[in-house]
Order: sequence, then structure tokens, then C-alpha cells
Amino acid sequence: MNSPGPLPMLDDQRVRRRSLRLFAAVLATLVAITAWFLVLTWREQLRNRRAELGQTASIVQAAVQDHLSRYARGLAFLAAQIDSRGWLASPGGLHQALADFCRTEPHVAQLLVVDWQGDAVAQHPRDGAQPQAPATPAGLRSVQQLARAHPGSLQLGPAVAQPGSARLWLPMAWAQAARGGQPGFVLAGFLDQQLENTLYRSLLQGSERSGLVLGLADSSGYLLGRWPLPRGAPLAGYFTRPHPQLLLRGSPSTLGGAAAPAETYIGALRPLGVSGLHAFVVTPRSMLAREWWRRVRMPLGAALLLALVLVWLLRRELRMQREWLGQARTLLQDSEQAQQAQRKDSALFAQILDNLPGGLIVFDAMGVVQYCSLGFVRMTHQARS
Repeated sequence: MNSPGPLPMLDDQRVRRRSLRLFAAVLATLVAITAWFLVLTWREQLRNRRAELGQTASIVQAAVQDHLSRYARGLAFLAAQIDSRGWLASPGGLHQALADFCRTEPHVAQLLVVDWQGDAVAQHPRDGAQPQAPATPAGLRSVQQLARAHPGSLQLGPAVAQPGSARLWLPMAWAQAARGGQPGFVLAGFLDQQLENTLYRSLLQGSERSGLVLGLADSSGYLLGRWPLPRGAPLAGYFTRPHPQLLLRGSPSTLGGAAAPAETYIGALRPLGVSGLHAFVVTPRSMLAREWWRRVRMPLGAALLLALVLVWLLRRELRMQREWLGQARTLLQDSEQAQQAQRKDSALFAQILDNLPGGLIVFDAMGVVQYCSLGFVRMTHQARS
């Protein structure tokens, strides 16, 4: 009788591979579900935040539009007075009208009346008066040209810095085209940007820690106002250079200072009635990531704990398999040794019977021969089958 070979179920490599494949499939499913959950929650967080920023941008748009409309209505009224009273030809009451306007609108630091050729007719405050904004019309030329191209509408330009001071000024202009025999002229001046920023600060009352940044930008990316103000960078250098990334819709924006690394933002833009101006509301992407992390860290921790439990179960299963296979091999070896001993005893017993001087034959209950010894074969001279 041949020795039995190892059973397939005792192949430890095959059993281990089956267990590893099963646990790998379960772990891969867990990782896929976790990744799907993380991506889904991030997209949902991003979508909800963009919707909130869009609503906030609409509020900022309405507030800034109303603020600029007040300037536009005041300048339109002043232009109608100048036109109807002929103050360009005899500017007797023109200086007082400019002073009254600046007193009514304290954000206006300087106001000039410029004829259609660009020559200053009158201004307030006069040379040497305080506060001293850039008295030369050099900072007003581009915005005057824009106002002449769009008469009857308020135009704002990028901020300009006062030499030797940290104050910033926003050029503005309103053009009155020639009509009814009256020559055309331009009302031009400067807004104090520090006072203008108080508008955006008031819109953030109670939300200073929300991470929102809001303000006003033109079509070239120059910021005409912003709150909170950037940290770690001179304001003059910050507001007098463009930030074109801000106008890339659907893409992150960078609003960092010149002396600090740029911060990546996401947000919303809303156009104003003033040509080329946009109200914006943005928030740091890092803050959105922190909020998302606070939301997913508990489910992620639970998934990690479940993965550790799966790894522990796998190690426990493999250890139990090794122990079981070892016991099975021991039992198989004992059984094989017992079979070998039985075969050896059977062969010895048959040898003893064959060496008997007489013959031996064994029948079963039906009379069928079950065994005959070699001595019986010699006595009957028949072959043993």
C-alpha cells in the first residue's frame, strides 16, 4: 500500500493566499469607500461655500453699488449746478460749491473742475490746504479720459500713493458733455482709500473670524478697497499693483502681500454698474480645508480603526491557520505511521502463515475463499490468486 500524499487542504500557501485575497478585497473596498466619502464631502463643502460666497458677494455688490451711486448722484447734481449757472465762465460760487460737496462727502479728499481740454478751472482744497492729496492732475489723466469716453457715469481708477506718506487715494471722475451751448467739463478728484475701506469693514461686523476677504477690484485686477487689510506688506505697494488672478473665475485667486507668501483663495465676483468694477468676496482655501478636516476626521478615524481591526483579524486568522495546519500535519503523520505499522504486522503475520507446514484456507459465511496460505497451495498444486 502506497503512502498517502499531503491533502490539498493542507497546502498552507494556498490557504494563506485565499485569506490574503479575501482580506485585501475587504480592505480595498474600505479604502475605496473612504476615498469616495472624502472626495464627496470636499466637493459638497466647496459647493456650499461657493454658494455662500456668492450670496455674500451679492450683498457686497448692493452695498458698494449704493455707496458709489451716492457719489454719482452728488456729482451729477453738482454738474447740473455748474452747467445751469455758468460757473465755468465766471467761477464765483464754484469754489464754495466744491467745498460744500467735500463737506457733505468726507471721503472726498480733493475735487477739481477740469475743462474738456484738461486744464484745471477750480479745486478744493486749494494748494497748501489740508488734507493734501496729489494736487497735480497726473494721477487723474487716465480716469479723466475714461470719463470723457463715458460721460454721465462715475469712473474710478487704481489707487495712487501720496509722495512721502502712506496715504492712498482713489482717482474718480464724472464727465459732463457739452450741450445747449455750454462747454463740456469733468469733475475729478480723489477719494481717501482709508475711509473707503471702512465700508467693507462695516460689512464684516461680527464676522472678523470667518476668514472672509471682501472688497472692490477693477477689470485689470487693481484693488480699490479691501477688508481686512493685508498683513506683512506695505499698503502702497499692495494696492498700486494689479492682482489679475482675482478675476479668473473658477480658479483659485492669490491675494498675498508683497512681503508675505501668497495665500490661495476661492470666492465670487459680482459686476457693478460702474464700468469694469467688480465686488468680490473670497476666503482662504486653507480655512476651507480646516473646516473640511473637522468634518471628516471622525469618520476617517473610524475607517482607520476598522482597517486596524481588519489587519488584526488577518494576523489572527493566519496564526490560527498555521496552528490548525500544524495539528493536521501531526495527525496525518501519526495516521501514516499507524498504517505503516499495520502493513508491517500484516506482512509478518502472512509470512508466519505461509511458513506453516500445513495448509490454511479461510472461507466467509457465503463459502467464498478469503485467504489461503502458501502451504495449502503447495499441497493442492494450484496457483493462489
